[in-house]
Amino acid sequence: MKRKGLVFALLTVALTLPASAARYQVIVNESNPAGAIDKTTVQDYYLGKATRWSDGTTVAAVDLEESSAVRADFSKEVLRKPVANVKSYWLTIIFSGRGVPPPALASDEKVIEAVRKNKGAIGYVSATATLPAGVKAIRVE
Repeated sequence: MKRKGLVFALLTVALTLPASAARYQVIVNESNPAGAIDKTTVQDYYLGKATRWSDGTTVAAVDLEESSAVRADFSKEVLRKPVANVKSYWLTIIFSGRGVPPPALASDEKVIEAVRKNKGAIGYVSATATLPAGVKAIRVE
């Protein structure tokens, strides 16, 4: 009986957490002066609708691979579309010759490294990922 109580307690906690409560963190290069960014701006960066940071630096958005649960959470919460819809959106853009999607990398570590190496990069990784020097997390408002 204790086991059912524990499972119920854990489910209750999980269901009461906010949707973005610790599934991913948005990261940028440490030289980026931003401490926070609004969701609309992140959407624009990831959907190719905006290509420059406020200081003129070119944005280099980086995705996780399509099968990533973190990507699914990020797409649903921030882009407000499931991964399949984002993929369809980008296929339309590609075929019309208007752009290419952000590269999809295989792991948090690869996203972190790409962001660390590029001043204009923005990415997201799991909330539990440890960020090394050269990368910082920013709030999405």
